[in-house]
Amino acid sequence: MSLRRRMALWIGTIMALLVVAGGTFTWSLATTNLHDSVDGLLDTEADAIQEISESVDYSRRTLDGQPLARAIARLDELAIRIRLLPPEGTPSEPANAPYDVAAVQRARDTRTDQVDTITLDGRRHRVLTRALPRFTMQLATDVESMESGLASLRRGLLVWGVAGVVFGSLAGWLLARRLAKPISDVAAAAAHLADHDELPEPIPAPRDDEVGELARSFNRLVQALALSRAQQQRLAADTGHELRTPLTSLRTRIEFLDQNPDLDAANRQEILHGTATELQTLSSLVDELVELASIGPVDEPVGPLDLSALIEQIATQARTTTGRPIETHTSGTVIDARARLVRRAISSLVDNAHRYSPAGTPIRIRERSGRIEVWDKGPGIHGPDRAFVFQRFYRSATTTTAGTGLGL
Repeated sequence: MSLRRRMALWIGTIMALLVVAGGTFTWSLATTNLHDSVDGLLDTEADAIQEISESVDYSRRTLDGQPLARAIARLDELAIRIRLLPPEGTPSEPANAPYDVAAVQRARDTRTDQVDTITLDGRRHRVLTRALPRFTMQLATDVESMESGLASLRRGLLVWGVAGVVFGSLAGWLLARRLAKPISDVAAAAAHLADHDELPEPIPAPRDDEVGELARSFNRLVQALALSRAQQQRLAADTGHELRTPLTSLRTRIEFLDQNPDLDAANRQEILHGTATELQTLSSLVDELVELASIGPVDEPVGPLDLSALIEQIATQARTTTGRPIETHTSGTVIDARARLVRRAISSLVDNAHRYSPAGTPIRIRERSGRIEVWDKGPGIHGPDRAFVFQRFYRSATTTTAGTGLGL
């Protein structure tokens, strides 16, 4: 199931639970309040009759004119029906039969008031039954209109509840669609990139929440990937040029030596020296490509490194391959470092110094307390380019010298 459907289902379910809980609470509260008001009225009138009955002699032949008769007559004004029953048994007159026989028995057995809702003459009545020492009485009042009102309320709550669930589910679907759209766009763009190897268009992200941040992060990822592809294409072109240059020179020198077997020793040595230089250049280029392809963690262990010895090795190699004077000034510092990476960093600086310095000018390598500086007579780095010195593949737009852009 998609995220959009799950969100819509969850919102619809929560809405349904809220509607059911709210409807049930409203129904229960209305029913309780109405029944309590009716029960309170019946209880008040029963208390009045009980008080009177305890102060007068009860006799069905002498009810007229007695306070009890007047209290019973008052019940007619309140639309309350009454039945007075003997303390035990069932009266012989059918007209005086109990409204609710079962309630009478419960009241006599428990000596507590019994309140029930029953049907009398086809209408719903609320009946209170109270067992007293001299008689048992039942008071009944018509609650048909109240029950009808509660039934209407129940139907209304049901209708509005269903409408609320439907509306909530629809609103949840629309909300889920709006919330999940950037996620769906990101998923579709990622799938398109994986299937067709084409960079997708930027995804609109006008929102400021986490979903919008996801879309913006994906856009930044696509931009970085586009920049990386452009840099790699430029790197491939530059690398091809740099590979062709030493290879062409090597082939020319070897062919010349092959065609001139009688070449004097001095010229042969000069050509061989140039061949060694081209091989060194080719080797350095291969090293750069290996560094470029190495995207995993560095596995070289850290160990003691004599910077003086390392700098002298680099300087000797540079003098041999470039023919340029290399001056060194070291302090004999030993540090804990990865020797291959330190050698690569210093060699890159020296190689750049040789590439951009005027011919014949010296390069100076100075080390003091672990700080290494390479001095040259080159033009330096253009101001706007300094912020990108350590950015991989970066090459200044103003440079005219071929290179891989691997930098440091």
